[in-house]
Amino acid sequence: MAAGVRDWLPAEAFAADAVAAVLAEPLGRWSARWFARDRAVVADVRSAPAATAPSRVVRGDRAEAALSGRGKRQLLETALGAELAGQRLGDGDHAVLDAFAVRIVEDLVAILDEAFPAAAADDTRLRLSLALAQSDVIEVGLPREVLVPSLKARLGAVRATGDAPAGRREALASTRVAVEGFLGHAGLSLGELEALGVGDVVVLDRPVSVPVELRLPGGRKLAQGMLGRNNGRVAIQL
Repeated sequence: MAAGVRDWLPAEAFAADAVAAVLAEPLGRWSARWFARDRAVVADVRSAPAATAPSRVVRGDRAEAALSGRGKRQLLETALGAELAGQRLGDGDHAVLDAFAVRIVEDLVAILDEAFPAAAADDTRLRLSLALAQSDVIEVGLPREVLVPSLKARLGAVRATGDAPAGRREALASTRVAVEGFLGHAGLSLGELEALGVGDVVVLDRPVSVPVELRLPGGRKLAQGMLGRNNGRVAIQL
């Protein structure tokens, strides 16, 4: 995907609810593999540069995931269905649990890499906070570009070109607009205007032989025509 293709999307296209909807399927698959009851959800979305290399970061081709100490405990307790607080654990137990947590996170990164196509290199990523049992456990980083195709689809399918109007005339054919016929100017004082009555004649600044301008509301000139009569009514002939 070409760099910069994301720029045409409005900022709201990357809102948390839209991103959560795009990630629902891969997160659902990952959750079903590791957790009996809970499902991972997107709790927060923000844009930030790529992580510099903090500890406990698992990186794939496109996705990366950072696991904090508190997040690791919640992740393990949700996966094991047991509380670890108060458990008497030796060094070997901690090593096994650490390896188990890393394996779960590696699987998440692999699923996200598989779900989204390759993207051009970009330092700007979406930082996603994933929650389990209403607690944030993992921060995921994804290039914004990889989500563009799915977010485009959520914005609505493009109409087929065959259904589009053939031209401006066809598109506007049934639209009604008000048209004003401009005959000329006349300067009157307020007193003269108040004194006008039925039958009075107002002299304009141009003869009736000059073409009359047809104008759209706002003064934009549309066409010209000549004064005439039609069925006893004053008309403009184009």
